[in-house]
Amino acid sequence: MSIAFPPGIEHGWFNISFGVWDGYLCLANACNIQVDVWVLKQYGVAESWTRNFILRKSWIPSDLWPCPLFPIKTLRNGNILMSRRSGETLISFDPKTKTTSAAGSRIICPFQALYQLGDSTSDTGNLVRVLPVGPTLPAARPPYGNTFPGTPTGRWSDGRLIIDFTASALGLPLLNPYLNKNASFKNGVNFAVAGSTALNSSFFASRGIIVPSSVGSLNDQLNWFRTYLSSICSTPQGALQIVVPGNFPIGCFPYALSAFASNDSTMYDEIGCIKSLNNLATFQNNNLQVALDSLRREFPNVVMIYADYYNAFQTILRQTSIFGFDPRTLLKPCCASREFNPVSPQFCGSLGVPVCQNPNRYIHWDGLHLTEEAHRRISKIIVTNILLRIKCTA
Repeated sequence: MSIAFPPGIEHGWFNISFGVWDGYLCLANACNIQVDVWVLKQYGVAESWTRNFILRKSWIPSDLWPCPLFPIKTLRNGNILMSRRSGETLISFDPKTKTTSAAGSRIICPFQALYQLGDSTSDTGNLVRVLPVGPTLPAARPPYGNTFPGTPTGRWSDGRLIIDFTASALGLPLLNPYLNKNASFKNGVNFAVAGSTALNSSFFASRGIIVPSSVGSLNDQLNWFRTYLSSICSTPQGALQIVVPGNFPIGCFPYALSAFASNDSTMYDEIGCIKSLNNLATFQNNNLQVALDSLRREFPNVVMIYADYYNAFQTILRQTSIFGFDPRTLLKPCCASREFNPVSPQFCGSLGVPVCQNPNRYIHWDGLHLTEEAHRRISKIIVTNILLRIKCTA
């Protein structure tokens, strides 16, 4: 599904920003004299675009103009909290007095380090360093890394991942993978390994499921984390700020659409995603949030933030053209894997597998993973909300 722009707004204008404001898709269009802020009141209905307010240049501090601003949330006093596109500066706009004021010069806390656990959605180069298999995997060769940094890094995408954009938003350098022993870990470490499982291998073995030993499990990553902490801390303590992402709508991914293809049209939603798989992801996400609520009660001094990957992904999927993606490639990968198994000779990175000319127009990279542009767009939706909920400490 694609939605037309609001009246008078042309696609491709440089100073258009998108986000989510109080649960609505929001568009902020900055021209030479003002910022027009629109919201989509009824999801999927172009006619429901409503111009909520105008922010004139004369109401905005000169040092914030012309960088585009977009609203994040309505405060209890009725003011509207707005952020720069870069996600670093907040201003509060009073719609009654038509005035703005600083709401905190920086929304990013002075964090010194960031640590990542996970799988291929966040692996920045660990699995490709696991011998003997790692260096032979697709992420170790082109076209992986073609968009950023121009050469393969072990990221399972054409470029940066959500964790990369998160680090940048915190003012930190990109995290180096733990297995790159020559790298600097001054500002954090990435322990994520592509293919890694949340449960230990014994769980799968007892059920006759074979998991490659090279990918390990979450427990292995936690052991790495403990080893690293013991090398830099005399008395290692637990984390006080944790972000836990939910699952993507897996029924919209090419690998799932291929594996569960059916002639039964009732299996699919209006976009073409498999409803039962998305329901499964929603079930998992709901239970994950219940578990987080329980952990918050058990550890009241720890900030635990749920990152809603599911709805962020759905936002860009359902507003494809607005976010700059090609509606014709909505559920197709840029790197056109014919088999969605990374060790298959028909997978992305293998000889003869075609790659699109412009990955920025695609959401999906290889059928299992997303493009850098999709990661960037998803990050813009979720990162600012995450940063607003993080507690800064002295």
